Amino acid sequence: MLTRNYNISQLILFGTPVTTTAIITNSTGSTMTLQPGRVLGRVEATTTNVYPQVSSATDGSQIPVGVLAQKVVIADGDSATVTFIRGGFVQLDDLFLGLGGSDTLNTAISDNSTFLGTIGDILAKCGVYFINANDQTYLDTQASA
Repeated sequence: MLTRNYNISQLILFGTPVTTTAIITNSTGSTMTLQPGRVLGRVEATTTNVYPQVSSATDGSQIPVGVLAQKVVIADGDSATVTFIRGGFVQLDDLFLGLGGSDTLNTAISDNSTFLGTIGDILAKCGVYFINANDQTYLDTQASA
């Protein structure tokens, strides 16, 4: 079993992100544990509820709106107010997409058979950008000739 330690200060890169709050209601039948970095989608029936984003959903939560900024444990039938990132730079290695890892940033998202973009495209339109902090290809890390 993979065990991973989370440090929220390493999830967010380059300063203070734009955050907001919303409600997650757990109706899964068991306790729901969500880690920082989980991509969230907004449930269409309400303007205040979000849910873990899954591309196969049809309730609006398939459309990503941000990235969870905190660990949250919610008992079945309970709700929790959570903070999520709506804008800023997020560490790519700490991102959680889909259930069971089935989605990627390149997964296509549709709404009633209308293509809306990929998960990465939609989050970029929201102002959430992903960076691999271990990538040494940025201009500022290149050795000068």
